Amino acid sequence: MRYLILGAGALGGFFGGRMLEAGLDTTFLVRERRATALAKRGLRVTSPKGDIHIDKPPLVQADGLKAAYDTIILSCKAYDLDSAMEAIAPAVGAGTAIIPLLNGMDHIERLQQRFDVRNVLGGLSVISASLDAEGDIHHHNDLDLLSFGELDGSRSARVSAIESDLVKTRFTAKASDAEIADFVRTVGEVARMTGADAQGYRLLSNSGKRSGQEVPHLHVHVFGGAPLGPMLAR
Repeated sequence: MRYLILGAGALGGFFGGRMLEAGLDTTFLVRERRATALAKRGLRVTSPKGDIHIDKPPLVQADGLKAAYDTIILSCKAYDLDSAMEAIAPAVGAGTAIIPLLNGMDHIERLQQRFDVRNVLGGLSVISASLDAEGDIHHHNDLDLLSFGELDGSRSARVSAIESDLVKTRFTAKASDAEIADFVRTVGEVARMTGADAQGYRLLSNSGKRSGQEVPHLHVHVFGGAPLGPMLAR
């Protein structure tokens, strides 16, 4: 299978680097500035699970896309989705699977409207990684989940084919119809890792416009380590 990853930042660069390391046919779709940086230094990742240095990672810019890819992984911010969809459009064919790893809440519907309902899978990543001033990627702990699946919960041939590829990498790939359950379990793991579960902890989730978010997305805050008091003033 041919994979296209939009973006080679902390998220896309980590997963794409692992895919290249495993010998998968993977190309990064990047802007000119990132292409220049990668051409100069290569793709560099430091990780507790093993570092990566790929001297000349396969790169393409939007005007260089000429044919459809089997799978496209979107690793952009929610506010960049419109430009991202325009950029990948030449690479989307009738059989292309799009796996979005976004922090927005409405991106699934927008992708389905721009392309085809059948093109879009569900996607979730759980990872702590950052990009430094030189463009190198730092993976900070053992969390490295990429979960994906059909939106109707079915086990399709394409999902199985993608999973059979991704399990060859050194990240955790899981074809799942229970992404939210995985997310909740990960929250519990984070609480245990930080010791917050010893005396109890509180979860707070903000979602949607009335929560005050500038970019609507689902996330969870873990509070612990001290008495928290009541949720609301009495």
